[in-house]
Amino acid sequence: MAIINCPVCNKRISSVATQCEFCKTDFADGIDDEKLLRKAKNKRFIQIQRLQNFSFLFVMLFATGALVMYLGITDQDETLNLSGRVMLAAGFIGYVIARVKLLMAKKK
Repeated sequence: MAIINCPVCNKRISSVATQCEFCKTDFADGIDDEKLLRKAKNKRFIQIQRLQNFSFLFVMLFATGALVMYLGITDQDETLNLSGRVMLAAGFIGYVIARVKLLMAKKK
């Protein structure tokens, strides 16, 4: 029994393990290395796509907040102005967090 790296997540696991305890990849069904690498790339691609989608949604929230604030200033409506500020702040903070996570996911 030796310690090896998982071909999918690259974490250290036992050589006799039938399943990776970190990424839950099953080794018992005799999957070859090519299929494992393809599965890992597909999983990473899906994660990156999800983060890009969240990033886009936060940009849209930011833009909507800016538009609502603009409309709130012309109407002198405090509720519109406040909701615009909340959307603007949430969109900006969410976008920054999504982009940082995206950069970290692409570094792996």
